[in-house]
Amino acid sequence: RTARWALLRAGLQAPLGIRVAAAYRTGRLVGLPSIAIDSSQSIGDKSVEVSWQRPSVGLSAEYATTSRFVPRTFRPFLTVASLDTIPATEWLTVRARVAPRQWLTLEGWVSDPVGNPIMGMGASHKVFTGTIRSKFLRTFRSGIFDLKLQLGVESWGTGTFGIGRDGQPIVLPGATQLRALIQIQLDSFILYFDRSNLQGSRDGYVPGFQIPTLASTFGVRWAFLN
Repeated sequence: RTARWALLRAGLQAPLGIRVAAAYRTGRLVGLPSIAIDSSQSIGDKSVEVSWQRPSVGLSAEYATTSRFVPRTFRPFLTVASLDTIPATEWLTVRARVAPRQWLTLEGWVSDPVGNPIMGMGASHKVFTGTIRSKFLRTFRSGIFDLKLQLGVESWGTGTFGIGRDGQPIVLPGATQLRALIQIQLDSFILYFDRSNLQGSRDGYVPGFQIPTLASTFGVRWAFLN
């Protein structure tokens, strides 16, 4: 098996923060190299994006097409007998950013397949976040201290995950998840705490695999020179 593909990107930056970009990829790709019987498949993906970015507001819209793909089931998902071939799909993605204050940013994106939903995804997928950065408050002009508070919400609609052993489609239920991040920075020292699924929901994206409730990630980073 061999994977060979070429990617071409081009962009044009116009006045007033307007940008136009396009990408095209063609060739053959091995979807799951760890599976010996998985052969390479032809790909032909293309996208066009138009964006407008200013300091206090940003908007972008992307139209893309992805080629036909034959997925394989994973052994851990014992309830999924097979997955349907994903046809060539058209996608529409819209992103927006609003910063009413220098220290406050609201942003998000919505990405949906055009037409009928495809297997393995809900009918829609949305992510929105609100971020406060004390670094941009006038109280801390030196910029050595930064407190970052972020609250995010992710939502996906009802769809179909695969075909069960009884031959019937497995319903992928829609759900909404909340996530929060607290990060403190003092010069080159960073301490962060990230917690997902704040509402403790038992809903999961993959049938039979629940998303952990109140899952937390924390860490410390310190970069210095001698």
